[in-house]
Amino acid sequence: MDYTDKRRHKRVFFSKGDQVTGEIHRPGAGDGSFSAVVLDISESGIGVTLSREKMVSDLQVGDRLILKSIQGIPAIESDEYIEMEVRWVLNVSFLDHIGFGCKFKVIPDSARDRIRLIVEVAQ
Repeated sequence: MDYTDKRRHKRVFFSKGDQVTGEIHRPGAGDGSFSAVVLDISESGIGVTLSREKMVSDLQVGDRLILKSIQGIPAIESDEYIEMEVRWVLNVSFLDHIGFGCKFKVIPDSARDRIRLIVEVAQ
């Protein structure tokens, strides 16, 4: 098996102790906003996890979300909205958390630049 990382952009990983979080909104879900722990981020997308009880409804691959803000790393803290698409979901009933990864669909240049900077610094 080939486990080579085929991603276009390098990403930076965070630990739980880093306390990096993202405020995510699910359009059309009423008050469908929730806070999730950021696992990794790149210019292309983001991986997050959250406790099962915080999930507003089942996520499916292809769902549209909006990243409203990121907190925990001053260099990329932002309130610029980033449109995203769910690319994968890990939702196994015996786990306490749900994980999912999103591809950025529409990202402001300033947000992309800040993410690129933090990834470069972490390398």
